[in-house]
Amino acid sequence: MTSTTEPSAETPEYPMPRAQGCPFDPPPELRTLQEEAPLTRVRLWDGSTPWLVTRYAEQRAVLGDARVSADMTRPDFRARPPARPGASASSGWTTPSTPGCVGWSAPSSR
Repeated sequence: MTSTTEPSAETPEYPMPRAQGCPFDPPPELRTLQEEAPLTRVRLWDGSTPWLVTRYAEQRAVLGDARVSADMTRPDFRARPPARPGASASSGWTTPSTPGCVGWSAPSSR
């Protein structure tokens, strides 16, 4: 499995701009990541660099890994980044009133 472990100046911004055409088509850069680096870091609006998992097999591996946790009571649970200014629950961005989908344990628990 190909992955980029450390964020760098080339770390892609997320979300990525969509191409003109069908609004349901993934951005072209996301398709490239699916093919070349299915597990990679991306840069969010606040500068944080979470992992982006773009293929089914890698998603299954990550979600089946005991080092990944959504248990917010764990002492090593990493808090989610602050909400993007002006974000609403319908925008797709996590806000203080909308919980995230999956939480990650700190690397020290690995």
